[in-house]
Amino acid sequence: MILMPFAMTQLAPLLAQAGSDSGVFDVLYAVVLILIGVALLIGGVAVIRKRFSAAEETDAAAGFSLSSMRQLVKAGKMSQEEYDRAKEQIVAAMHKAEARKVAEKAVAAERALQKTKGIPPGSATGTDSGYVPPAPPV
Repeated sequence: MILMPFAMTQLAPLLAQAGSDSGVFDVLYAVVLILIGVALLIGGVAVIRKRFSAAEETDAAAGFSLSSMRQLVKAGKMSQEEYDRAKEQIVAAMHKAEARKVAEKAVAAERALQKTKGIPPGSATGTDSGYVPPAPPV
C-alpha cells in the first residue's frame, strides 16, 4: 500500500524521539491521526464506489422502455409480436399502478374526512372498514 512507506517515513523521526514521556504521547497522537486519516480515505472511496455503482444500476433499468424496444424491432432483434405483447404488459402494469394510486388516495381522503368529523375508523357510523377494493382489470 502506498500509505505505509509514507507513514513509516513520518513516524521514524517521532519514534526516535520516544525516549521521553512526552515523546511517547506525540508518537501515539501521530499514529492515531494517521489511522483516522486512512479510515476516512477508505470510507470516502467506499461512498464514491457505491454512488457510481448505483448510477450504473439505474441506467440499466432505464434502458428497458418502449422506445428501446422499438429500436430492437427496427434492428430486427425483436419481432413485432414480441413488441406488441411487451407493450401490452407495460401499459397494463401502468394502468394497474395508476388504479392502485387512485384507490389509495380515495381511502386516504375518506380517513381524513372521518378524522375531521371525529369518527374513529371502522366504527359503526364510519364507512371506512379498512377494505381497499382491488383495481379493476385492464
